[in-house]
Amino acid sequence: MLGKILRQSPRAVGVGIYFGENIARPADAVLQSPILTNKKVIWSTQLDGEGRILTSRFARTYSRQAGMNELTPDRDGIIRRYSYSGEPIPHMLSQIIKLTNPEKAQMPSHSPLINYRGPTRTFNTITGEKIINGRVPDGFFKDKIVVIGGLDSEGQTYQTPVGPMPRAEIFANILDNQIHGRWTKKLSFTQSLLLILIFVIFAALITSFYPQT
Repeated sequence: MLGKILRQSPRAVGVGIYFGENIARPADAVLQSPILTNKKVIWSTQLDGEGRILTSRFARTYSRQAGMNELTPDRDGIIRRYSYSGEPIPHMLSQIIKLTNPEKAQMPSHSPLINYRGPTRTFNTITGEKIINGRVPDGFFKDKIVVIGGLDSEGQTYQTPVGPMPRAEIFANILDNQIHGRWTKKLSFTQSLLLILIFVIFAALITSFYPQT
C-alpha cells in the first residue's frame, strides 16, 4: 500500500500507526527496501507507560523519519488542543511540516486550540483496500500530505468537540491549522473587555426602547 501511495508523488506520508515492539522484526532486506527508507515517510514512535521511547521498526529514534504520535486530551477526555513539548524527540506532525513547509516548522508552544474544519470525513479519506486494489484515481495523492491511520481501530479514535474522530484526521486538522494559520485564537483582555461593553450597551438600548407594561 505504501509503495502505491509513493508512486503518485505525495509531498509526505505520515504513518500514524505505531509499528515497533508490537510487530516481529522484519528481515534486514525488508528494512532496507527503498519504500520503507523513503525520506518522504515519517514513522510513528510513542512512549510506554513509564515514559520510555518505543521506537519504530522502520526508522532510527532520532532521525528525520521518526516522530511521536501522541495526542493529549483535556481532563474530560476531549482533544481540544495541540499540546506537545518537543521532548524527547519531535512530534511526527512537526517532522512532516519540516519536510513540506520548513518556513512553518516552528510548532506553537502554548497548546493552541485546534480549529476543527468539520466532523469526521471532512478531509479526503480513502480505505487501504481501495489503494491495494488499485481503485484510486491517478494523481489522487500527488503533491498531497498523506496521513495513514486506522479509521475505526481500537485506540485510534478520540473524542473531539465535533464528535468522535480517528487520530489520522485529528492530525490532518492540526497540520491544516499550522500550515494555513487557522488555530483558534483567544481574544486579548482589551478585546474581551470591549466585547463585554458592546453587549452591555446593546442590552441597555433594548431595555430602554422595549415597551414598559
